[in-house]
Amino acid sequence: MEFSGSPSRRPLHEHPNNKWCLDIDPDPTVQAHAHAVRQVTISRASFRLLLGATCTSLVALTAVALAVAMSFFGHQHQDRPSLSALSPSPEAGRLLDPRTNEPESPHYWQWCTEVRSPCDKAFNRGKAFCNSSLGFEVRARDIVSRVSLEHYPWLLSQSELVNFTSGGYCSATTLPVDGIPGMDWSTEGLHGLAVSEGNTFTQGATSFPNVVTTASSWSRANFFEVGRAIGQESRAFWNQKQLSHLAMWTPNINIVRDPRWGRAQETPGEDPYLTSEYAVNFVNGMQKEDSDGTGFVQASACLKHYLAYSFENSTALALDRMNFSAEVDEFDLQHTFLPMFERVVKNTSVGCVMCSYNAVNGVPACANPEFIKDKLYGEWGFKGYVVSDCGAVGNVENTHRYTKTFEETVRAVLSAGVNLECDSYFSNHADDFVALLKKDKNLLNLARESLVKIFMARLRLGVFESGDNKPFASVAYDPPSVPGDWNGWRPKLNAHQKLALRIATEGMVLLKNANLSESTMHPNGQLLPARRALPISVSTPQGKRKKISFIGPLIDSVDALQGNYRGPISYGQDDVTFYWGFRATLRDVQRKIKESPKAEVHKLRELLARDETEPGSDLRVDVDLKKLHGCEGSDFNRYGDQTLLTPNSNVLCDDDLQMEAAAALAAQSDDVVLVVGMDQTWEGEQPTGDRHDILLPRGQVKLIQNVLQAVAQSQVQARVHLVVVGGISTLAFRGGAALDLSEYIDEKQVSSIVWAGYPSQAGGRALANLLLGLDPLTVQPVGFSGRLTTTWYNQQYFTEFTDPTRSLLDMRMRRTPTTPGRGYRYYTGSNVLFPFGYGLTYAEFEVRVLPAGSSGSPSVRVINPSKRKASYVQLVYGEMQGAEDAQSSQRYLQLCNFYRVEVEAQSELTFETDCDTAFPDLVTRRRLRPTHLQMPDGSLQKL
Repeated sequence: MEFSGSPSRRPLHEHPNNKWCLDIDPDPTVQAHAHAVRQVTISRASFRLLLGATCTSLVALTAVALAVAMSFFGHQHQDRPSLSALSPSPEAGRLLDPRTNEPESPHYWQWCTEVRSPCDKAFNRGKAFCNSSLGFEVRARDIVSRVSLEHYPWLLSQSELVNFTSGGYCSATTLPVDGIPGMDWSTEGLHGLAVSEGNTFTQGATSFPNVVTTASSWSRANFFEVGRAIGQESRAFWNQKQLSHLAMWTPNINIVRDPRWGRAQETPGEDPYLTSEYAVNFVNGMQKEDSDGTGFVQASACLKHYLAYSFENSTALALDRMNFSAEVDEFDLQHTFLPMFERVVKNTSVGCVMCSYNAVNGVPACANPEFIKDKLYGEWGFKGYVVSDCGAVGNVENTHRYTKTFEETVRAVLSAGVNLECDSYFSNHADDFVALLKKDKNLLNLARESLVKIFMARLRLGVFESGDNKPFASVAYDPPSVPGDWNGWRPKLNAHQKLALRIATEGMVLLKNANLSESTMHPNGQLLPARRALPISVSTPQGKRKKISFIGPLIDSVDALQGNYRGPISYGQDDVTFYWGFRATLRDVQRKIKESPKAEVHKLRELLARDETEPGSDLRVDVDLKKLHGCEGSDFNRYGDQTLLTPNSNVLCDDDLQMEAAAALAAQSDDVVLVVGMDQTWEGEQPTGDRHDILLPRGQVKLIQNVLQAVAQSQVQARVHLVVVGGISTLAFRGGAALDLSEYIDEKQVSSIVWAGYPSQAGGRALANLLLGLDPLTVQPVGFSGRLTTTWYNQQYFTEFTDPTRSLLDMRMRRTPTTPGRGYRYYTGSNVLFPFGYGLTYAEFEVRVLPAGSSGSPSVRVINPSKRKASYVQLVYGEMQGAEDAQSSQRYLQLCNFYRVEVEAQSELTFETDCDTAFPDLVTRRRLRPTHLQMPDGSLQKL
């Protein structure tokens, strides 16, 4: 859920003891009561009385008490019995069915936890909204025709709709007389189902890598499959009544404008084409429309945050996302901030768009008809609903000061095209809202059309279907395996766990891999290949033991692995964190050697054997594996039930109690895996917010320096492998934002640098397989293939802004006299550590560009000289026509396609490249032509 930062009052129906499951039958057969039937609502005072009670205590209320609780007003509605038609039953305290004056059937009281569709109820059969042969819009309009004005403010306010009681799905405010339950619109599914109110799943959904890591795999298949997996798990938990609803507020498709942005980890990166490709595939996977053409979706996706949102807060400037106005010119709107939304809306049936907290050029995003009504609905033909970020409607008046009164605010947001409010601004002023609708027919029509869109979204999810017609009813959860013996074989992974492992492996990026030795000839005549720092050699001659140490504050932090918007990890693996993942993988290797057939052992020899092992000798793996955090306060807790508890990772590394011991351990090691970087205490959504710089915390820098100094002075001369978590730009390991590691690129003692992003539950095993160069369970080679999706600067980049203090607020993308430009498209300076699209591999591909054939498009021949199958990613760029740098007259480049291919060992593959015809030149709107290809070293070759 998005949080506005300002607390709102607790809705009456969210009282913890409230179990109001009252369900009044509006069957037209109740004609005997027609003369007394009136549309009813319940006053706030009565709500406090009724909703503070449980279902059991409600039964004890007398008919007189119920009658007193009624406030009758509004027009008459013939098929709605009044609440006073219910009488207390002498039998087990149950209410009487108003149709028969007999005790009502059990489904009245089991509605909360058992009956999920109002159309399963006999009294609703035959009504238009339950008629599956009618279109969604017709059915939605029938529902809305049954809604009294008094329900409008509640139906249009997300946080006031649902009362969850022990996994129940009752609502005291939504159409109780039609048996239509409330709706929770706030389920998060950014990279797996996240914990949010109303979700009670306990088995553990799959926690996939955060978006920045998934995008770094450059695989459309991964983008689609992760969306589909999250959609499947949401539907499965919904079928098991462990999920509050199927409306997912994901994906986040905002552009990473500045590497210091706290939410950069949630997005695919800095490029509009890559971001749109990610979103199109993710949305299509998540929604997975029914193959029979009915239009039902397995889950509903929501694009956020519309528009120009990439700033959380600045303490120095007393600004945050709630009151910030993004000043954006037309060029940047059309080339950076709008293309992803347009592409997804036009190429998918995405159900929702979320308007953002910020204003754009002085107009709050949720009150901007130019971008919602005119562009989103009008020009692009959007068919879904628009929801505000949580609290953004109230912010129109309270923080942006764009409006002065409640009435002005309602007019502004509804007229702009907002259909649903996340928060309770409308419902907190329910009486005023209703009075406004009564006096203004135009506003009433806007509110009514909003309800139509909202109920169409619910109908598309199939939650109004009855009997055997429920779509996706057979989707079930495949629980992860839980090992009975931690020392035994790792349990078999389910399909989604395998997918999480694949994406984590393909998304990590190799930034440095030092050459330790050239190719040499062994005395027996065998050519020994050149030796690089990675993969790590663990094969050892008889009598020798390899010493490997894991050092750093994040070596076994589950919290740092996942990033934000996370849910419980699907445990059952003993390899979640980096240290434990490496330890478990080593055990797998040793057991494979001991128990596998000779053919598999021979294959392991080919993948593991290095120059430390005599050719032809028996394969032997003997490793002394140790760990030390180097910072106090990050103890990893492990219990016999395999539950991993979130430790205090102490990212600040602000003590030196273990520094000396860490240096001593490194000095005695052959290989040191030094894990540093970020977690959600350092970068994230407000209030953690944006970072002030892209530097590692000082304590971590001190730890690195101590380790490197100890290694330099030792006789062993360990190879130090720097693994960064949580950063997107300068060197940082493990994390989504950029960290400045410039001083370590050329550091002799740093043998390799790996950016792991936020790899989540499979991060431990993925890193271990990559460091070793194989997956011991499948006996297959594993190598790096990820590429950066943002430009990694050094800290000096920010000094190129005339006003560095305000640079985080500056929305200008192109170079100006006061700004240096942003990203690969617009920055031409020298303060770049690693360019967009950079990433090394073990295979050391040779790439040849071939002349264009009859199609006019160039071909690429990729040669893999290594003895291992490997993945290669090719990026294609085109020049924007009519758009060039004002100072250099150089045309801007735009990514226009990418290819991920598999190349067999010691073989070659030729394929044709071209620009994606679905993504035109953003200036001329004509087809882009390929003009540049990115080479394996990150350089661009002009065609």
